[in-house]
Amino acid sequence: MGVIGGSLAGWALRRPHLLLAAVPGATAVRLAVEAEARRHGWSQATSPADADLLVVAGEPGTELAGAVDRVWDQFPGPRARVQVVDAQDAAAALREAAQRLHDCGGGGQGQHDGGHEGHGGMSMPGGLMMAKRANDRDGLKLDALHLALGPVLVDWPAGLVVELTVQGDVVQAATGRVLPPAQPVEGSYWDVGDADTRRRRHAAAHLDSLGRLWAVAGWEGGAEAVRGLRDEVVGGMPVVEAYRRFRTLDRRARRSRALRWATDGLGMLDATRARGAGVTGPAARSAEAGGDVTARWRCWLAETGRLLAGGEPADVGPRGGPVGGAPASAALLTEATRLMVGLDLAAARLVLASFDPDSDELLTVGVRR
Repeated sequence: MGVIGGSLAGWALRRPHLLLAAVPGATAVRLAVEAEARRHGWSQATSPADADLLVVAGEPGTELAGAVDRVWDQFPGPRARVQVVDAQDAAAALREAAQRLHDCGGGGQGQHDGGHEGHGGMSMPGGLMMAKRANDRDGLKLDALHLALGPVLVDWPAGLVVELTVQGDVVQAATGRVLPPAQPVEGSYWDVGDADTRRRRHAAAHLDSLGRLWAVAGWEGGAEAVRGLRDEVVGGMPVVEAYRRFRTLDRRARRSRALRWATDGLGMLDATRARGAGVTGPAARSAEAGGDVTARWRCWLAETGRLLAGGEPADVGPRGGPVGGAPASAALLTEATRLMVGLDLAAARLVLASFDPDSDELLTVGVRR
């Protein structure tokens, strides 16, 4: 029976708006939840105010759990909340959550896991936003606002918090760190298994990154299509069929003037800087081919096409290989936050999405940024 089938048939016209709180180390759970929600046509909420269903994928640690609770406090009623800790339980958990939401559809608040109660508005991770005077680039005194992006944000790496200093709408400083889960992360989901599994997962990792970037860039149709293909690749679709579908999507992306307009010339990383910063993998190769956000998503496309055509993974992991004992994502996060400086918030988010550091990879080796 489908998630909105059977006893929920009468409620099918009111589909949930789902906000997903992904926990590092639970990539398989996140993918299962996203695939199940997509299968039944559920919408992804753009903010807590737009959501009525909160799904926590994985087991958050203390700090991340507190951030999730503060996001939950912002949900209007009726609302429901559920936690999924095993990918195989995603369908049943969403069915249960949908039933809770249906039961409280008369205007009351739905029950949720853990017994947390609302406590009013959200405070940002790391403290409340505070403003003080600081020198602007042109010498004027403007309010410097300290705020944080994440860790629960649509189209955002799991558990990542980027703490910003902003004047006007321009980022003056940025640092990133990942809030850990309750249990240690054993490794990156994207880089395990035999040769065929690694090939599929590397391709799926690039498709996952493309979906996040294109959604942030506003190309929702492309983001939805690439995520659907990602789910099929992970699910075992024959690579011949996956490659055929990918080629159609590849042509659409490369011909999209709107996408190029949103990403051309943004977040420039030249090859010399990339080598000096220890950047490897697709981000390093894209630095040889222009080095902007466009070059990075085009490189992900090229890598995906090569893998689905039967090529071997070019790197230890989809983000590249370790440098000096640090994972590839450590350099990606460092360079992403460096390049966010001087940009408005929308452009800064695009730059971060174009590097897409893997939270699982960072926490596997205990990196905290």
